[in-house]
Amino acid sequence: PAPTSLLTFNFDTAAGTATAGTDYTQVVGGTGTIAANATTGTASVLVTCDNTIEANETLTATLAAGAGYTI
Repeated sequence: PAPTSLLTFNFDTAAGTATAGTDYTQVVGGTGTIAANATTGTASVLVTCDNTIEANETLTATLAAGAGYTI
């Protein structure tokens, strides 16, 4: 169910094929939000533009425990 008020959630990132520190800024203890009555939210990860032509790369964002929600 959607939250009845603004929900702040915790998340961390981990490298996939992208390299933390080179391709993106690793997030440890980051926060994102889900608006009241919404079923999607927003979390931001800073991606580094290195101007190198390369294939698409991946990273993993994992929800972490927090108040007001269950994982």
